[in-house]
Amino acid sequence: MLCIKCKKEKPASKFYKSKCTKSGRHSYCIVCHKVWNSNKYKKDKTKVLTANKRWADANPEKRRDIALRYSYGITLEDYDKMFAEQRGVCKICGADQKGSAGQLRLAVDHCHNTGKVRGLLCVSCNTTLGKIETNPSLLNNIRDYMEKYTNAS
Repeated sequence: MLCIKCKKEKPASKFYKSKCTKSGRHSYCIVCHKVWNSNKYKKDKTKVLTANKRWADANPEKRRDIALRYSYGITLEDYDKMFAEQRGVCKICGADQKGSAGQLRLAVDHCHNTGKVRGLLCVSCNTTLGKIETNPSLLNNIRDYMEKYTNAS
């Protein structure tokens, strides 16, 4: 394919996909597209941010799906399936989690080394697990602390 911006012949894989063109690819290569987007942003940052916010506000489910795909490699459908399998509660403590607008929201727990999604957790369990995962001896310290003060009475 020929990039109409840099005028270089490149393989189709070097062009973003597009549903709006016959070829199924954008007419600018990925490199030129990134430069174009960067210049557009620099030229009128406020306009771009306003348009992005307007789209995000009008498409909350799409926005959430994109965020889940980007952050964890799962779709909103995958999240909803896990949520239903867990009956809407934390996989560790069994608590539910109220999100914005009263919606039930649980955090996506994943291994920071492999990126593999393990389940959905309440904020408290997700935060605790995150701290323990980065410092495993913390779990023993917590257990010792609890045993010391539980048996002290």
